[in-house]
Amino acid sequence: MNLHENRILVAMRKMVNLWWWVAVALGTPCMIAMLSLITFAPGRLPMLQGAVMDFYGASALWTLPEGAIEATLQVTLARALYGLMAIEAPAAFITVYQLKKILENVVNKTPFVIENANRTRILGLTIIGAAVLRFVHGMVVGRIAENVVHLQELNLTVSPPFEQLKPVFFWFLVLLLAEVLRYGIRLQEDADLTV
Repeated sequence: MNLHENRILVAMRKMVNLWWWVAVALGTPCMIAMLSLITFAPGRLPMLQGAVMDFYGASALWTLPEGAIEATLQVTLARALYGLMAIEAPAAFITVYQLKKILENVVNKTPFVIENANRTRILGLTIIGAAVLRFVHGMVVGRIAENVVHLQELNLTVSPPFEQLKPVFFWFLVLLLAEVLRYGIRLQEDADLTV
């Protein structure tokens, strides 16, 4: 049984390490690209005339004709759309990093330490914060899309992206488990001191 548990831990640790390096390898160039796209001139954003509009509540699934989005407003829309990456990338880095550190402690046979309780709390707060920011971002992008796209034959309606809030309830459970873990660790420390 012990050997089987170690294999699972080793596999989980390798998987999280792989996620970490994929996040670093893909996330860093994407963040640099995102920062450069935010400063693009309006003429460099032809892709915003198309399927990008199907994003967080805005529902245009076809290519929009030329002039549907004014050139000066394309930059505003691009900044709003690429702003999502500013939410997702740090949340992914923080999440994978915290998982990596928790698994290191578990592999080192020290899972019940206060650092893991803190890391679990950071994990929960990061995901809750990212979900709330995605919801707010979806509302902002939706309103921008409604105001930017001008077509007579297109009725663009935007609804609040409530699906972005679904993970919040799960991560509240993670926060609850972090507090239970923290309380258990304190009880164990008190028991160790009284012996």
